[in-house]
Amino acid sequence: MEIESIWNILEGFTPEDVYQGYVITSDRFKVVGIGTSLGIIVSLFLLFKRSGEIILSALGFESGQFSSRPNYKKILEIFRPTFYILFVIVAYPLVLEQIEALLANLQTALGGELSPESNLKNLWRAEAEDYQEKMKTTFAWEIGKKAVIVVNYFLIMLIKPFFILLEQDTFSLFMMLRYLYLIILELFGGVALALYLDKETRSHTFTWFKHMLFNYSMVGVFGIANFFSDTTIDIFVGNNSVYAYNLVVMTFGLVVKLFLFKQSFNLLKSNIF
Repeated sequence: MEIESIWNILEGFTPEDVYQGYVITSDRFKVVGIGTSLGIIVSLFLLFKRSGEIILSALGFESGQFSSRPNYKKILEIFRPTFYILFVIVAYPLVLEQIEALLANLQTALGGELSPESNLKNLWRAEAEDYQEKMKTTFAWEIGKKAVIVVNYFLIMLIKPFFILLEQDTFSLFMMLRYLYLIILELFGGVALALYLDKETRSHTFTWFKHMLFNYSMVGVFGIANFFSDTTIDIFVGNNSVYAYNLVVMTFGLVVKLFLFKQSFNLLKSNIF
């Protein structure tokens, strides 16, 4: 089992990696294109559903034939609200793209640059190299000693890296959840905007906006939870001390971080949105 390969994994995936994954996924499944197309279709459908007969009348089409000259002023008045919505549907993905580019930088800062730097990876590597050397120098007939070294070695190589990776990348994991949520909102964003044209369905547009604000709020709330948990654990045991490199302490730190993330999500959902 190569220490170097596990070390590369322990470098972790950053919020920037998650953002790039979101961009590629959104592009691969044509999320923006599909959402925009659906929005245009629904906008035109609502237009003709609400004003179809009026449009035909303004065009001079009555009783199955053209009976008068088209009233272009009236036609323009009928189409104006739909034109505005169509413009928003086509333009809003560009605005969201710029917002996400800015949030990506904020996520990178909140996900690690502002938090206390952890030395767990270096402590793990030193221990892994030490036990790898012990594995080589311990003779096969030293059964008891060999068995303890083998058990500890596999604990170091399989269990501890998992806890270190999960603890340091909790923020990135929750950002993946946020981006999945965002992709779904983008997929139906065009439809939500189009529904503003009808008073009976306008509430769905406001609901969509509410979900978008909730999605953006997740960045700040999770960032604060991440910094708070890292700082508290650092004060409690010290991320750079040998006391932090203990399976019990690492488990405790992970539980604290997951608890804060879960509760911050619940507070945001129930008390604010």
